[in-house]
Amino acid sequence: MKPTHEDNEYHLIFQDDGPYTLEVFQHGRPFGGLPTKGVHAADIMRLIDPATGKFKKALYFDDHLFKIESYSIHPKLMEIRIHIAP
Repeated sequence: MKPTHEDNEYHLIFQDDGPYTLEVFQHGRPFGGLPTKGVHAADIMRLIDPATGKFKKALYFDDHLFKIESYSIHPKLMEIRIHIAP
């Protein structure tokens, strides 16, 4: 089954109720006014495409599709970062 837009919309797949900080970066800086979210460690699983078992290669942000360059996880800082392409 092909993932839907809703399966890949940042604002729909992540709530804001956990102890880890989730941030989105572009060009090494926080992405255009997008607020950070508080997520749980298990929420990382939402970055995996269930159809392929691989990390998602793109996400929608307010209906705009961006390719993912990388993910970074910093357990000591309790941060998860999504780095998107320009």
